[in-house]
Amino acid sequence: REKYSEYFDRDKDRWNIVYEGKKEFDPTFFARAKVDFVSDRQFYHDYGSETYRRSAEKTQSSAFLTKHWEFFNLTGKVEYNYDLLEHHELPPDDPLKDNKLTLQRYPQVLLTSIPYSFPHLPLYFYLDSAYNHFYREKGQKEDSTHFLFTREGDRLEVGPHLLLPLSLSENLFFLTDFGFRQTSYFNASDDEGLDDSRGLFHLASHLSTKFMKIYEIGSRTKLRHTIEPEVIYTYIESGSQNDLPRYDELDRIPEENRIALAFTNRFITKSYLPGGLTSTREFLFLRFGQYYDLDLSRDPFSDFFLELRTQPISWLYLKSNVAYDVYDSEFDLLNGKIRFENPRKDYLELEYRYTKSDKFSTTPSPYSYLAGIELLRGGMGKIDSLAGVQYLTQGLEEVDARVRLVLTQSTSLFLQNRRNLSEQKTLETIFGVDYHPQCWGTILSCRILPETEGRDRETRIMFDFYLKGVGKVGKFRTGD
Repeated sequence: REKYSEYFDRDKDRWNIVYEGKKEFDPTFFARAKVDFVSDRQFYHDYGSETYRRSAEKTQSSAFLTKHWEFFNLTGKVEYNYDLLEHHELPPDDPLKDNKLTLQRYPQVLLTSIPYSFPHLPLYFYLDSAYNHFYREKGQKEDSTHFLFTREGDRLEVGPHLLLPLSLSENLFFLTDFGFRQTSYFNASDDEGLDDSRGLFHLASHLSTKFMKIYEIGSRTKLRHTIEPEVIYTYIESGSQNDLPRYDELDRIPEENRIALAFTNRFITKSYLPGGLTSTREFLFLRFGQYYDLDLSRDPFSDFFLELRTQPISWLYLKSNVAYDVYDSEFDLLNGKIRFENPRKDYLELEYRYTKSDKFSTTPSPYSYLAGIELLRGGMGKIDSLAGVQYLTQGLEEVDARVRLVLTQSTSLFLQNRRNLSEQKTLETIFGVDYHPQCWGTILSCRILPETEGRDRETRIMFDFYLKGVGKVGKFRTGD
């Protein structure tokens, strides 16, 4: 352990506590809990058996109690977050180095409702409201690279909505969501000169139609093809928000006045099997579109967004999402995955990820392109898939390869390799054997990390034991 310094934030005694549980008092009243505590920030980096674990930016532990009624839902929740990022660029005494700036929410109280109709009117009403108590050990001072975060305080949000769904013709549908979100702040720790309230009106309108045709493929299979063009308008009024407390991204909601055009193509096959059984498969899903900002005179068009997934045959699966800059004629985002898998569950999977680096910015923006509607939580969720992250600041170009070979019903071999193409170096290589009888399993793996700045080449031998349906309950590691 002598080769590790405090720079890597590893503790001498290391541990991980994971728990998930639920308790139902009756069908309308239940409790849930999820716990994930680690001894230090590098625990998952060293011991995580999945890529998403090793690259996680935080852990979150939470517990909530929920009560349902016919139209309303009340939830009480507590939440604890632990920052796993190393923050190499910061000095040792910076509060980001020891989780002191990480935002905690306890308690949270959420009161929401499902839409219910007014008598004799084509109008529906629903409510979206929340109370949060925020706490971080240290508030952050404003400088050239950071936002101003408030250390502690309370926020109450009440958001009534009116829904107007209209069927203009047999195949033409129009839905409008009118909303007003009132936000009140109190007990702010850094309240000198800060406002204590904000009110924002917002609107989302969605006009769509659907064309469908069914094709006969042989005597036992049918293919359904649907095309759904959409026009989406979103508006959020501008409001004075600079003098509000700042706890999270909901405290700064940007104004919005945009119109979008989107198209969705979908092919689904349905096969009739012996014994009266049926089997369905999504043959192709293709969605693409673009936004136009009505308030911008220069470069008003957003990136052209595309989302694709297809399974043309049972053993081949493709998935991709793209954001293309129409002004610079280059990709801002390009992700793709191809997977070959046979009935034995042998598979080969290749994944490519690319995100353009923004040379003009060193600080990631907290807003995505649809931030206003997403953050207000009052828009139509289906339009979220149209957009990706608009503000791309940290470049990435990586290819991952994963292989699994099934030897017997209970034994398989696996190999995974991750490579950074922009720097032309291997990030990690993992291979091993997975032995899994009926109700338990063990994984013996070898993980090789190449030499990088501040770290020698490492080879780690991992042994995992797990119970099916429960998860991994123990592990042992050795290495050089």
